Amino acid sequence: MKKLTRLIAGLSVLAVLMVCMTAVSFAGTAEDKVTVSYRAAEVGSFISLNETLTVQGDLVETNFPDVAEFEPDGVSYLDAIVADHIALYGADKLAENLEVFKSDGYAWINKAYGKSLLATVNNNYYTSSVHDQISDADELVSLIYDDGDYNRTYLYFDKSTYRALPGEDITLKLTANSYGSDYTPDSATVSVINEETGAFEELPAEYKDGQVTVKFTEAGLYRIAAVGKVSYNSWGTDVTTDCYGAYAEVKVGKMAGVLFEAVDAEKFTTIYSVLEVDSYLAEKYFPEIAKYEPEEPSFLDALVAAHIGEYGADKVAEHMAAADAGEYVWVTKAFDQQLLGSVNNKVYTSSVDEPIKDEDFLCAMLYNDGDYNRTFAYFDKEDYTTAVGKTLSLKVSANSYGTDYVPDSATIGTIDLFDIHITDMATKYADGTAKVTFKKAGIYLITSRGKVSYDAWGTPVTTDYMGALAVVTVNKGTNPLTAKGKTVKASSKKKMTFTAKKAFTVKKNQGKVTYKKASGNSKITVSKAGKVTVKKGLKKGKTYSIKVKVTAAGNANYKKGTKTATLKVKITK
Repeated sequence: MKKLTRLIAGLSVLAVLMVCMTAVSFAGTAEDKVTVSYRAAEVGSFISLNETLTVQGDLVETNFPDVAEFEPDGVSYLDAIVADHIALYGADKLAENLEVFKSDGYAWINKAYGKSLLATVNNNYYTSSVHDQISDADELVSLIYDDGDYNRTYLYFDKSTYRALPGEDITLKLTANSYGSDYTPDSATVSVINEETGAFEELPAEYKDGQVTVKFTEAGLYRIAAVGKVSYNSWGTDVTTDCYGAYAEVKVGKMAGVLFEAVDAEKFTTIYSVLEVDSYLAEKYFPEIAKYEPEEPSFLDALVAAHIGEYGADKVAEHMAAADAGEYVWVTKAFDQQLLGSVNNKVYTSSVDEPIKDEDFLCAMLYNDGDYNRTFAYFDKEDYTTAVGKTLSLKVSANSYGTDYVPDSATIGTIDLFDIHITDMATKYADGTAKVTFKKAGIYLITSRGKVSYDAWGTPVTTDYMGALAVVTVNKGTNPLTAKGKTVKASSKKKMTFTAKKAFTVKKNQGKVTYKKASGNSKITVSKAGKVTVKKGLKKGKTYSIKVKVTAAGNANYKKGTKTATLKVKITK
């Protein structure tokens, strides 16, 4: 199986752009709402297994005001416990299942999930207090017990996600942890979690020295847990007890890493720099059409993966639909619109069941107004490099089911990845070539919009094209500086004066001007146009040379630059 990093390397500029634009954080601020992974586990089961849990920072203060004084400014672990109880039992049943009391400087949880709370774990480390602050993407585990054995401890896998092919052995490393100290379990079993009942279904497995070997015969997504026994020294006493709480996902099947875009005539519905596509996705979400799916990942698998990324795994059916059309799959809805066509590496695919592979570039074309003649467009390159103020030429082609056409018009636009908004640029277009100029340095994701005329199944049409996508790296430009020499008459032998604006030009205050007498007088520096006077050592009848040096220090958009010229000044009085 190819590594996803190959795609990242091959599309590095675009991948970096996507990550930089979408992964925005504000360090040093206390968030009032976070989204975390949360599980509440006891031996042999998970009381609560939430993929994601959104936690407000005021839940403790609202529901347990007696311990509010111990809470941090942001969101605490105790807020997460409260949030999960509300999600599991309902807000009106919170007090029946969770009891929190004020102790000596902290909150004491007398009851959680109707049982006793053994410990709280964040990112595989025990938390020192339920008042510890949590952040987005933290992985939280609450350990529950109800039989007096408080020596039980936490167990975790070495990975959160494993991959394998059907019938292939998978080795899982397990570690037990008690308040910061890791231990190798004495024994361990691995089970698949039944998503409907939450029950553990133990897998045939071999365990040795902290490693469990298992295999899955069929492709699919499996959620697994582990429990075991561990021996360790607990506060000076040797104990052997249970370890539990381990959770991971196992993705069984082939995988492809691709670049994916879904686009309509007005905007991009969704863009992913790298989309991870598993071969079992279409079968899982649309089992009625599984018979058409290949063993490899398909375009349909990619559509499902994109919907999961856009809306969440539990919302796919709300925004996408597929049906058995007799001999093929008919996608009746995608991103809440109709699917016009599917494109792989700038070529139309004949069916959404066609296999895809690592590094493919996929485009799903959407429409919702009956104009099914719209067609796909692409640039001649995926990556361009230019400089501020320099004209960039882009060749644009429109393609309808394998035939290229020269567009009638083209307007280049930059895509804002935060809200998928397109801002059109001033564009000069002729005969398939669009020309634009960037005013600021940076990395831009661009598209082209316009009209194309072609023969659609025997009927001449003029319609929109869509889907063109490329990255433009705009480097610093050359400073627009000029320096011109000019002969100026001096007003007397004691001084000479000339007007700076006649000697140089600096656009938009990009730099400053330095005047230096050729014979070595001190520099005279000005930052704007104006009169400059030199009073030292001048003699009547003599001609003096003064060097004009225009210097731009450089900034985010322009390189450091220098221009020079010489002024001839004759003393006549």
